Amino acid sequence: MTLRFVPQAIGGRRGQHQHDEGQMRAYPGQVFLREPAHQGPELLAVAEQAVLDPTPVVVGVHRLPRLSHRTVGQQYAAIPPRWDAPDDLPTLPSVKPGSKSKNKPADATRQELFRITGVDLVAVEGISASLAQTIISEIGTDMSRFPTARHFCSWLGLAPHNDISGGKVLRSRTLKTDNRAGQAFRQAAAAVTRSDSAFGAFYRRKRAQIGPMQALVATAHKIARTVYYMLKHRVAYHDIGAQGYETQQREQELTYLQRKAARLGFELTPKQAAVPS
Repeated sequence: MTLRFVPQAIGGRRGQHQHDEGQMRAYPGQVFLREPAHQGPELLAVAEQAVLDPTPVVVGVHRLPRLSHRTVGQQYAAIPPRWDAPDDLPTLPSVKPGSKSKNKPADATRQELFRITGVDLVAVEGISASLAQTIISEIGTDMSRFPTARHFCSWLGLAPHNDISGGKVLRSRTLKTDNRAGQAFRQAAAAVTRSDSAFGAFYRRKRAQIGPMQALVATAHKIARTVYYMLKHRVAYHDIGAQGYETQQREQELTYLQRKAARLGFELTPKQAAVPS
């Protein structure tokens, strides 16, 4: 695909461009557009912002001017909701309590994503407004393309791939992928490793079992399944916390032991507390 540049006179100087083997260098006063030149609102906004602020921003191997929050808000406002949204939606805070992100998107991003999808993805532990924006831009809002959460996680590159021979699993691993949504879920998992949330407790439990790297992928897989369920069924996220997760795991372990004891002809009884003499 060829590229063309739109030189803008800034300070009476017109820049030059270089384009060698996939590398593109933009000088002040230039905007690179894809051919054919479709003068849509997005490209016009880029060109307009380039005149206002000629400082380029690196995006991969490309350098594009930074879009203003006003322009981003206009683009969001042009997207219709993907559900039967009521007229009076609740107002959400722009950031999470205690957030210290220095690269957060526009303040209205969280509210706009909620208006479009019908769920507050930023409420999920580990997912910021920036990550939610990346996830929605990659996966969309129609979860009917993925029959189950397993299909969704497999597409993200978070599901294990098993090498089976003779009915035995010889090797289990996740396949390498450049899926940006999968990378976003991995970043979300890395953000909850020390949190007092259910995802944080899950990560620490898995880390003790299989190691930190595999535990991170398992946590990303769990967060992805949560987001899939939220988007598919339009349900809100509720965190039970680390203590609630530990209690839940203890109850499941007790139920498993009771069933196993019953199959072996035994019965579990709770240990009596020692009476002080």
